[in-house]
Amino acid sequence: MSASYSIGIVIPAGGRGRRFGGDRPKQFVELDGVAVIVRTLQTALCVACVKTVVVAAHPDEHAELASLLQQHGCADDRLFIVDGSTERHLSVGKGLSHPSLDDVDVILIHDAVRPLASVNLFERVAESAMKFDAVIPGIPVADTLKRIDGQGIISETVDRSTIRRAQTPQGFRAALIRDVYAAAIEQQVGGTDCSTLCERVGIRVHVIEGEEQNIKVTTPPDLALASALLRSAASSDT
Repeated sequence: MSASYSIGIVIPAGGRGRRFGGDRPKQFVELDGVAVIVRTLQTALCVACVKTVVVAAHPDEHAELASLLQQHGCADDRLFIVDGSTERHLSVGKGLSHPSLDDVDVILIHDAVRPLASVNLFERVAESAMKFDAVIPGIPVADTLKRIDGQGIISETVDRSTIRRAQTPQGFRAALIRDVYAAAIEQQVGGTDCSTLCERVGIRVHVIEGEEQNIKVTTPPDLALASALLRSAASSDT
C-alpha cells in the first residue's frame, strides 16, 4: 500500500471480559501460545503508513502487556500504552487524547479481541476513511432474522439484505472522531462501537466489506474457533 496520509490506531483494552470466564481478561488469554492482544498488535504494527498505535489498557495490566510485547518481539517505538477504562468508549476517549495522534490523518479503532483481522482490512478501512470520513467493515447476515415483542412472539421478519454485522477496525478522519468522542464523554453518552456515536450526531457512516474470519473473542468457543481459523490459514500458506 502506498499512500500520502498517515494512520493512527487506537486499541481499547481495558475491559474485564466477564463473559469469557476465568480469572484473566479475555485479551490476555492465549491463542495458540500467544496472547490475543499480542496477536492483534502484531497485525496493527504491520499496517502500512501507521505512525502510532495507542493501547488503552487497565492500569494494573500495563506491566504484563509490556512484558508480553517484549517477549514476542513487538516492542516498537510507535506503540504506546495508556490508562484505559472498563467502559469501552472511555478507553477510546483516553486513547484519542494521546499526543502521538495529534497529526495523523486517519484514526482506526480496533477491538483488542479481534486478533484475526488482516493487514489488508486495516488498510482498506483507512483508505475508505480518507474518502468517506467515517467507515466500518460489515458482514452480511446469513440467518433469517425475526423481531419479537415483549411476550416473545414474532412481530416481523426483518429484511436481512439491508443488515450487516459490524466489525472493527472502524476508521475515521482524525478531527471528526476526536470531536465525536469529546462530545460523547462530555454528555456522558456511551456506545457499543464508534459508529453508534457518529450515527447519533448525524454523521453518515459508510460500510465496506468485512472479513468472515475477523471474529470477536468473547467466549471460550470463540477462542476455539479462532484457533481453528488460525491453523487453517497457516496450513493453506504451506
